[in-house]
Amino acid sequence: MDTKEKETKHQDDDVRGLDEEVVMDGNLDLVCIDGQTVVVAKKAAMLSDLLKNALLLENSATSLKIQHIPSAILKKVVEYLTYHATVAPTEIPVPLPSSDLKTIVGEWDSKYANVNQTTLFRLMLAANYLSIRPLTKLLCAKVACQLKTAKTPEAIRTQFIRDFTEAEKREIQRDFPDLLE
Repeated sequence: MDTKEKETKHQDDDVRGLDEEVVMDGNLDLVCIDGQTVVVAKKAAMLSDLLKNALLLENSATSLKIQHIPSAILKKVVEYLTYHATVAPTEIPVPLPSSDLKTIVGEWDSKYANVNQTTLFRLMLAANYLSIRPLTKLLCAKVACQLKTAKTPEAIRTQFIRDFTEAEKREIQRDFPDLLE
């Protein structure tokens, strides 16, 4: 290959059209705040705008540090990404037509969102941080359904408002130091 052919090949490798998709084969190691690694298929990672943009900048990336998200929560997020890499997320209507999430989004997503309050809100933070719009909408719909079924202010207060333990406060300070003043 002569010098001119090498230059042309190099330019072709670097230039992509706006509509041209990048083929995402392989896996991406996500290194969590707690030091553990969670593996996600690059194809599934494309549902996250944050991960997608990182991969588009560096297509050959094999590892990415994810701040603010512990491995237990990130594993749950990867479960969602993996499932929805092959099954398109359901479009969630606004306002919600029902307080029964299963009738709105289907069985898999309904079961996925059926977690305790702490996990639910940590998943919401993770989905927002990773910019996974369908997951954020799903989890917000779950909270909206809970609010619809709670009915009274006292029921809402009981379900959503609680004091953090000292251990939880320390964990928040450790995991989100740049978000606290």
